[in-house]
Amino acid sequence: MRKTLLVLSEHPAETVPKASGNASESQSIYRFWSNKKVKQTDLLASHREAVVKRCVGRRE
Repeated sequence: MRKTLLVLSEHPAETVPKASGNASESQSIYRFWSNKKVKQTDLLASHREAVVKRCVGRRE
């Protein structure tokens, strides 16, 4: 998952095939997204927790 996120975050405006650079990596990303065990709410929850942790100690 980290590799997928890294690839996509480095090329946010690109299509998956262009961002990944090869058909094998593209297929891996599409398989990850279509996996019924992967839930959008779980991915967002972990992201949300990380953002909150970074913001808690920050002062403006």
